[in-house]
Amino acid sequence: MPSPAAERIPCAKEDRSRPATKQPVTVDSDTLERFGKESLAIFSGSVVARQNTSVQYAERMEVYLDEKGDHILRTVSTGNVRIITRDCRTGSARRAEYHELDQRVVLSGHARVWDEGNVVSGESVVIYLTEDRSVVQGGSQERVTAIFHPRDDRTPPVARLVAAAVGVGQSQPRTPGAPAPAAPTPVDKGTPRGKDDRNQPVTVDSDKMERFGKESLVIFTGNVVARQNNSVQYADRMEVYLDEKGDRILRTVSTGNVRIITRDCRTGTARRAEYFELDQRVVLSGNARVWQEDNVVSGESVVIYLSQDRSVVQGGGQERVKAIFYPRDDKKDGAKDATASAKKPPAQCAN
Repeated sequence: MPSPAAERIPCAKEDRSRPATKQPVTVDSDTLERFGKESLAIFSGSVVARQNTSVQYAERMEVYLDEKGDHILRTVSTGNVRIITRDCRTGSARRAEYHELDQRVVLSGHARVWDEGNVVSGESVVIYLTEDRSVVQGGSQERVTAIFHPRDDRTPPVARLVAAAVGVGQSQPRTPGAPAPAAPTPVDKGTPRGKDDRNQPVTVDSDKMERFGKESLVIFTGNVVARQNNSVQYADRMEVYLDEKGDRILRTVSTGNVRIITRDCRTGTARRAEYFELDQRVVLSGNARVWQEDNVVSGESVVIYLSQDRSVVQGGGQERVKAIFYPRDDKKDGAKDATASAKKPPAQCAN
């Protein structure tokens, strides 16, 4: 197969209103077998298929035609599959299927989709070419994972994370097949809060991810775990709302067994958590609890202002505010802290 890195095909994003199916398709390969009765053509050996700015590489490609043999209905590619879409996203997998009727590409088997430095992976990735929508599905062998490395301070990390499936990224492209970036290194909790966290990579694991480009919405479902530096959030479902351009986060909503761990090792639980990027605010609602070490505060809702080191606990008809503080024995706690410090570094919170 020709090396994609060596060929360096320039990718110019196409206008989605132009029907790609009206453009001619060119296929290069070492061999071609045609079976007229089955309306099947098989290309094998360094296969390269092009349609306008879209490209697909594979070791073998089966092309299924209509009865007249002049219209492609479906293609199946296997062996070192790599695709470049009209909007310059790149995908790789063990197998790729293209369905012409609904303009759908299905990547399966260690599937990856990335643009520049952003990457999303799973057991399968379905790309709906005309709808600006994609679905990433995990399986028994691999969960959905999204990793993003930030570009600058202006773009919030979760928005850039979601860009793995959208096509927004940093200036340095990743080499196809290269190992995923290393997990973020925990930061000492004594480090002052500020913009440092925004420059750290974000990793989200889930069972499924669905992106709706027109609605600027991305939904993660099933055992969602979002990490950035030493902050962690767990939930059954997480909705990420972006601006119109899809490169800046406006709000996130998490529901179902929500648990958060802040950078300074406070832990919170609630039925629902909302994050507002504009004022760096987290709202825990529904039997909300926040604690650090043995001390705990609870209420109907807890609002945490991340950039101000301030929080507000509100009671309601179902629950009044309650706070419990446990006294510390300075001598005993000092000895215990010294022992704990000798056993392990203080960088990580228990999560």
